[in-house]
Amino acid sequence: MTRDTPYFQSVHSVNSKGEVLEQRDQVRADGTRQKVLSTYQDGLWTTKREGPQGTLELRYGKGLQSFDVERIGDRVSATLTLLSNGRVSSRGRIEAEVMRKDELRIGRCTYSVFVVHSKLSFSDGNQIYREAFYQPDLRLTVAGVTMNPDWTPRTGVFFDKIETVRFK
Repeated sequence: MTRDTPYFQSVHSVNSKGEVLEQRDQVRADGTRQKVLSTYQDGLWTTKREGPQGTLELRYGKGLQSFDVERIGDRVSATLTLLSNGRVSSRGRIEAEVMRKDELRIGRCTYSVFVVHSKLSFSDGNQIYREAFYQPDLRLTVAGVTMNPDWTPRTGVFFDKIETVRFK
């Protein structure tokens, strides 16, 4: 997946455990280039992010496995633990809900997506609100928006094109 301005490229693959791996190359707002490697559970939930500042990990409680991203109205609440460079940094909860099925145009293609709202609440009071546009056939979040607490958009990543390459 590629966005032209500012430059952002995200290359995904699936490892032998079924996890989705993302290799990200992007130009940040300050003009610097950053490379990040992320691991996702089912292409939706970030479990590990390795970048210039170190490694962050999110470990989710068992409730998340029962979440059906293709069932509108499905909800989940699970515990989570945030680790920074291998040490517990914070604990909290994730709450998520499948809001609707929609279509998202990227380049010359239209993708059927499920819109998922999630809220991560940490013990230090920090909260992250996110809207994800999940494409189940690709097993990827093809667009994402960081939201304000009232669910109005704050920042987002939308791509200009998606290219799929399948290796045999």
